[in-house]
Amino acid sequence: MGATDLLAEFDGKIYRIQVKASQLKAHKRSYGYQFMVAKGGNKEPFTPYDCDIIACVTIDTEYVWFFPIQKLCDQVSKRIMPEKFNEHTTERTWKDAIAYLETL
Repeated sequence: MGATDLLAEFDGKIYRIQVKASQLKAHKRSYGYQFMVAKGGNKEPFTPYDCDIIACVTIDTEYVWFFPIQKLCDQVSKRIMPEKFNEHTTERTWKDAIAYLETL
């Protein structure tokens, strides 16, 4: 199963999810969430073999941003500014990730 943390069933399909969490961190003159979206000590990017979706969870607000793995498989980290998150982020990005995966 590669690097799967969770399995989710949606519309009769199973999705393998890797969960990453971050606290709000200062970076130069701004704040943001920095998610390590890679595996192992060598920080290898995840691939479609490892999981289908990466769930980036904000520890303080518990919002989740879902990414299809194909959108992150060349990255070691993903930075998201706090203003990008709101009460609709979790549902919106889940729907977007599923819609993307259904096109493959």
